Amino acid sequence: MIDKEPVVLTEPPLLRRSDRVVLRVLQILAWVGAAVTLVSGAASALLPLLQGMAAVPLTVEASLPETTGVIAQSPQWLQASVWIDGQQPVVTALVIAALLVRVAATAVVLMGIALLAGRMLRGRAFADAASAPLGLVLVGVAAGPILGDALEGWASMLAWEAMGTPSGFGSVMAFSPTAILFGLVVVAVMILFRVASRVQRDADGLV
Repeated sequence: MIDKEPVVLTEPPLLRRSDRVVLRVLQILAWVGAAVTLVSGAASALLPLLQGMAAVPLTVEASLPETTGVIAQSPQWLQASVWIDGQQPVVTALVIAALLVRVAATAVVLMGIALLAGRMLRGRAFADAASAPLGLVLVGVAAGPILGDALEGWASMLAWEAMGTPSGFGSVMAFSPTAILFGLVVVAVMILFRVASRVQRDADGLV
């Protein structure tokens, strides 16, 4: 009687070879993009530190041409970056902080993408792997722009007041509803993935 070798049943790989290549390239590009973003952001913040002042966003009143038959309902304002002599250090610090916040937000989004690709390469299901990376993406797309706009608005208000609140100029108070919308979308997707992951675990337990 000849003994047969036991047959080992292995589960088929969750990812195809082409999928792994695409995920690996995506992961590398995301990490490289995050590193380049951080380095370029640090370099952009270095110049204002060396100069002791930064370009402050202000609104400037633009004169409307006089045209027969046209009535302007409100004055037209343009946003411009203004360099101010004798600028307060706190204004420069706020402008630089706003820049760094936006740079960090972009880097965090790229890091979230890289982490998600890495988790999927390790064989984790997408719904289970996406929870933490999507949290990073949420911080990047929502908190980053909102905080950056708030810091720039604060710096603009301080600079305008330091100028003596001259007519024809005004502070910039930006608000980004798009960032909030993206944040709500990411939160909704995170909830859906969390529910899907729990349902999948419950289904696997019943099999």
